[in-house]
Amino acid sequence: IACSGEKFCQYGLVDSKELSAKLIKHLEKNILSRDIEISFYWSGCNRGCARHLLGDIGFQGYKHKQKIGVKIFICGKEIISFAELEKINSYVEKIIKEYQKIKKENERFGI
Repeated sequence: IACSGEKFCQYGLVDSKELSAKLIKHLEKNILSRDIEISFYWSGCNRGCARHLLGDIGFQGYKHKQKIGVKIFICGKEIISFAELEKINSYVEKIIKEYQKIKKENERFGI
């Protein structure tokens, strides 16, 4: 799920839809297998229109020291307070790889 983002919303800080599509392509190419179900919720700003706190992994557009990036959440808990846009894919890849190492049989990511 992704909000309309900066292209269509005056409050959007990031292009949520484009970032979401790029992340999914990256994950499908590099690590995601069909046996993992993870929801990604992208809000382009702190208004949270896409309800980023409800996703297994949530993203909120964020501005820090004049740089645009995102905050990253797992099940509503903030785990990364600022990720530069270029580093989102690598952060999420690391999160999923760690999950794959420790998950139990039939265990779902998130809540």
